[in-house]
Amino acid sequence: MGYYLPSHIEGWRVLTLRSLGADGILLAADWLAQRENYQWLDFGHGQQVVTAQTLAFMLRRDIHLLRLYTADETDEPIGLVALSDISAAFKSATLWYVLGDKRYGGLGYTTRAVAEMLTLGFRELRVRTVHAWAVERNAPSIAVLRRNNFRLVGRLRQCHEIDGRPCDRLLFDLLAREHTEVVGRAAEPWQQIFDRRLLGDRRRFADAVDVEQRRGVDRRASSERAL
Repeated sequence: MGYYLPSHIEGWRVLTLRSLGADGILLAADWLAQRENYQWLDFGHGQQVVTAQTLAFMLRRDIHLLRLYTADETDEPIGLVALSDISAAFKSATLWYVLGDKRYGGLGYTTRAVAEMLTLGFRELRVRTVHAWAVERNAPSIAVLRRNNFRLVGRLRQCHEIDGRPCDRLLFDLLAREHTEVVGRAAEPWQQIFDRRLLGDRRRFADAVDVEQRRGVDRRASSERAL
């Protein structure tokens, strides 16, 4: 299953990827310093927390491509998506990502940001395969990979630890031709997504009006009793 990702709809702001400036580095470092995020990561030799200085260093190296991503309807970044260990010789890279603003969890933004980053990797960096791993207990991360057509190719047993408990890491990969097939086949027309959102907004507005009307009736009834 994949997503058709239009880059622009007139009058409607959609998810975008953007480079990290000074403020973006600090924001991303703050996300990566939070235990709910770094417990799922490993940047080598057991290093899980990445500082702003480390991110700035990573940005200066060709083996990393880091991008913030926004939500629809806003210009504020909500997460970070990256390709690391980019190899020109072997045409490969490793994918990782973090949803920093958990208010946007479960809405598909990380899935779409990953799809956009994969397009950058396959089309502009000319990699032919992207690898990723996820801790077996991290169901949202696994779902992001599966929705982008990653295939489970292996398991590293008890090589991760969370709250003192050993966990397995699930290994995934994706070839360039598989990504092309995914993004070229719409899982859901964008107009349907837009219409469903609009319908949700209308329902919330109608509910709010209904609540206010009931309050008005209650206030009038109270006034009449007082008279």
